Parts: sequence; C-alpha cells; structure tokens
Amino acid sequence: MVSGKNHWLFLIHPWLPLLCVLNVLHASQSNVDNRTETNVSPYQYILDLLDGTRHGYNKKIRPGYYQGAPTNVSCAIHVNDLEKVDDLLMEYSMNVYFRQSWKDERLKFIGNETLQLHYSLVDKLWLPDLYFNNGRQSKVHDFPVPNYLLRVSPDGTILFSQRVTLNLACYMDLANFPLDTQACPLMFGSYGMTQEHLVSSWRSNSPIALDMEIAEQLPLFVLTGYRHDICTDMYYTGTYVPLWQLFLFECDILFQKTYWLLC
Repeated sequence: MVSGKNHWLFLIHPWLPLLCVLNVLHASQSNVDNRTETNVSPYQYILDLLDGTRHGYNKKIRPGYYQGAPTNVSCAIHVNDLEKVDDLLMEYSMNVYFRQSWKDERLKFIGNETLQLHYSLVDKLWLPDLYFNNGRQSKVHDFPVPNYLLRVSPDGTILFSQRVTLNLACYMDLANFPLDTQACPLMFGSYGMTQEHLVSSWRSNSPIALDMEIAEQLPLFVLTGYRHDICTDMYYTGTYVPLWQLFLFECDILFQKTYWLLC
C-alpha cells in the first residue's frame, strides 16, 4: 500500500521528463518574448543584457562555450601610416585600425539595423585575447576618448575596431646592404586559448588595406609588397592558430647615396 504523499510522487514521476521539457520551452519562449517587447528598443535590450538587468549574458564565458564549439574570430588590418623601418634597432612601426569580428548568439535581437554602441560598453563584452607575437611596444589611442568602434548586428555579430600604434621586431639580414630586401612580419593570435577554444582567420574580403602612397614616404626603405597567411603553432600548453603578414622592403639606394654624401 502506497501512502498518500508517496502515492502522488509515484503518479507524477513518469511525467517529470515532460515537465522539464515544457519548462525549457517556456524559458526559451520568455526569452523570445523579451526580444519582441514593443516597449523595449533593440538598443535598450542590448544595454540591459550587458548591464545585467536582463539575464542571459556573461562576459566571462566565450561565445560557443556551451555548444562545445570554438569561437571564430575574423580579423582585418587597415594600415594608416608606416612610420619607420629601423635597421639599427631591427624594428619597424606602424599605425593601424585593428578590426575583429565574431558572432555571439546571446546578443541577437529583433531588428533590421546594425547598432552603433558606445565605446564604454567594450568593458562589458567578452573580447578575444589576441596579442601581437613580435610586438615590442603597442599603444591603443585614447585621446580625446578611447579610439574604439563597436557595432552589433541583429544576428549577434560583433565588430570591434581599435586604433593602435605598433612597434614590431624585424630581424634583418644586412649582408647585401645596400642592395638588401627585408621581410618584416606582423604576427598575432590568441594568447591563452588553443584552437579548441578560439580560431582566428583573415576576413574574406580585403583583409589588408594599405595605401601604397603612404609607403613611398618612408626614408631608407621602399615598400614593394605584402602578403598574409595563417599558420599553426604548437607549444607545451597546446596548439594555437595565429595569423601573420609580411611587409617586403627594399633599400632605397637613391636615399642612401644622398644621405652618405650629406654626411
């Protein structure tokens, strides 16, 4: 004989899986309803998510984590200025727009327009931990305000761009000076996330933008071309997928002759 209390548990038990499924569907429907509230604009919806007013976003958790998939980050570089190529210090400097894009399903919203977010919201977003492997010094410009561009599309795609000045190592072979050609790399990738967690790639359209007229203003060297690719690095901590770009420089013989005659 089953007691009264246990009798009810016995009757409900077979329905527990169904009740769990209904609960999940209700929660999902509630989330969709929140996105379609007529009194909440898409911008306010994103603000509420990032501020924690609305549940569903945690910047400490990368996109794709719960799905067991790596986060794909698409990258592009726009070179504003090639400042110098220093054969004595074995380095070169440039000013760039460093652009990263990735998709975060948690930031989907109902709408047709891409939202331009305030630069201060960068601190509330999950960001890729990309760093420049051969960087000696770098500066993110912040005058008069941080030089950030931040956008989110209705499908949750994030575009994050920042203006950066880079001082990069370039180990040169000067055996053929002044008829030498140098290949100076720019390498970057995830610092702490292996390929199981983050995969970086070049943007499919115009991954590198550079005005060759800028390069003609360099003293000592002339930029003759550039190319980019992806590689795989294996370390004790795991396998990483960094991106690299090579800038090809030739010694400016005319400038060298003028320089030494003046000296």
